[in-house]
Amino acid sequence: MTALGRACAATGEFDAAEIKLSEAHAILSRAKCATDRDRADVLSGLVQLYVAWHTAKPDKSYDSKAAEWRTRLQEHESKP
Repeated sequence: MTALGRACAATGEFDAAEIKLSEAHAILSRAKCATDRDRADVLSGLVQLYVAWHTAKPDKSYDSKAAEWRTRLQEHESKP
């Protein structure tokens, strides 16, 4: 799901990417078998999605969503 979301983002299909990456995040947040790398990958994908979307449509405040997900990624990475 994460890879599909990243692929959609890379091709400019931002709405589809957001759906896939959000779904992947929800699944990985609940999954006991998900690795830290899996969780970091989806968080990174969400950051990259919103950065790209902001570049394409700077008037839509996607930069604030990128900042929100970047904070979550940093929090995840700082956990022991």
